[in-house]
Amino acid sequence: MNQQTRPPVWDLAGYIMEVTRCFQSAAPPDSPALIDVHFFQVAIDERLDHDRFNDLLEAAMDSPGEFNTINTARMATGPSYIELGAWIGDQGLALRTMAAGQAVGRWDVITPARLGITDEQLAADMAGRGLVMVSGLKDREPA
Repeated sequence: MNQQTRPPVWDLAGYIMEVTRCFQSAAPPDSPALIDVHFFQVAIDERLDHDRFNDLLEAAMDSPGEFNTINTARMATGPSYIELGAWIGDQGLALRTMAAGQAVGRWDVITPARLGITDEQLAADMAGRGLVMVSGLKDREPA
């Protein structure tokens, strides 16, 4: 596939891989901010550029992904990592995208813990069924 026909979601995915890292347990002390996405912690690299993320996200929305399309209206209502994973091609990458979006202020990541669920088994069951999601699009902040 040449550069002209490359789906915009691939550009977003590539950027997310550059500016996020995952940790199953505690991150090294020199790690940047961590965002909990239930299954792991996502470290956001200082190179994450708000405008670039937003531009890539906006270009990718309404464009075909790997297995589905996430349109702006659906993104505004807060899809889960399962739906985003089908769009971007990988659920882990979807979770990293969700964390990056929270870091730039486009949405909040909703997890069972954030909803006050303290029972680990219940939280794991809820997360496995899709209750790790974004809160929905917030307006893009002016530059």
